[in-house]
Order: sequence, then structure tokens, then C-alpha cells
Amino acid sequence: MADPTDRAVAIGVRAAEPGDVGALERLAALDEAPMLEGDVLVAEVEGGLWAALDLASKRCVADPFVASADAVELLRLRARQVQKERRSLLAQGSDANPASATVGI
Repeated sequence: MADPTDRAVAIGVRAAEPGDVGALERLAALDEAPMLEGDVLVAEVEGGLWAALDLASKRCVADPFVASADAVELLRLRARQVQKERRSLLAQGSDANPASATVGI
């Protein structure tokens, strides 16, 4: 798997999907943490999940065997953006989720 300390890698941030459950369980086990549930964002590098963040609690799990600090920081940044988008929609009286809506796991 790619290591960002060796070369530049693309880190994708997206909403977790039901098919990510196994990878999320693996991340939680590697991080020795409880499984994340609910609305979750994931950081993906070359097809593998390096980190995940629970939008409600802001709790993260990450693979300790890769340099995942940048991935976690990107997840935190995206979580703040999603929270701001949701507040804006609520203030407008809309019950729609932002375009980057997440999926419950």
C-alpha cells in the first residue's frame, strides 16, 4: 500500500457506503477502537481505507501502520464543511442533506 512519506498520493474523502463495513471493522480493530456507526466519512488511498470519522461524535479510527495523519486531518476538515452545510440548510428551512450527504452504517 502507498505511503505518503515516500511519494505524493491522492487521498479521497467520501461518505461511507454499506459495502465499507468490512473495511471499517478492520480499521477499528487495527486502531483497537470500537466500530464507528451512523454517518461516517472515510479517507481512501489507492482503493484502501486509511481512516474514518463519525460525523456525530467526531471520533476517528485510522490504520496505525500507514502515515494516516493527513487523511485524518482531511476527514476533520470535511466534517466541518458538512456540518456548516447542514446548518445552512436548516437555517433555510430545508430538510435536504448537502450534496455530500452521508450514509448510515
